[in-house]
Amino acid sequence: MDINNNLTPIVPLREIRRSGSSHAVSGHARPSPAGDQVTLSVQARSLHAAREAIRRMPAVDMDKVNKIRSQIREGTYVIDPQKIASKILSESLLEEIE
Repeated sequence: MDINNNLTPIVPLREIRRSGSSHAVSGHARPSPAGDQVTLSVQARSLHAAREAIRRMPAVDMDKVNKIRSQIREGTYVIDPQKIASKILSESLLEEIE
């Protein structure tokens, strides 16, 4: 087995991020040839847009929270035990699949 010492050193990701460069800070990385291009599929662009929309959403739907608070205060909030049990079971089954 022949082992040579011409290996490019591994640079930790935090150093690359700190330097603001997409290449290794040691200068050993080769620049990509001019003309390289990446094209995302329609599905990938849609997924990215959906993730961004979810990221911008508040963690809690305050309109729904306020509506339920009002219903509780007024005594009109109805609890559906069948619906609760169904949700618990479906989420449990989904966790088993994953």
